[in-house]
Amino acid sequence: MVHVERVDRRGAPRYRAQKSGKIICPETGTILDCVIGEMSSTGVRLLVSSPLAVPRRFELTVRSQRSQRAVSCRVVWRSPGEVGVAFE
Repeated sequence: MVHVERVDRRGAPRYRAQKSGKIICPETGTILDCVIGEMSSTGVRLLVSSPLAVPRRFELTVRSQRSQRAVSCRVVWRSPGEVGVAFE
C-alpha cells in the first residue's frame, strides 16, 4: 500500500460555511445558484450542479441574515459538482 500525503497549498485556513450564493456573469447576465462549502479570506469552494457552466471570471453574491455582498472571483480548479475560486 502506498501512502500519498496531500500538500495543502492554501494561503489561508478554510472553514465550513454552508451558505447559499449566486454566481453572476456580468457579460451575459447569467445567474447560477451555488452553495458555499468552505470559505477563507482568499477564496471559496462552491458546490454547483454544472462546474463547466461556471464562467472563468464572475461575481459571487452571498446573502447573510443582515446583508448581501458581492465579490469578484476567478476559477482556480473544477471537479465534478464543485469549483474552487479565488477572490480578486
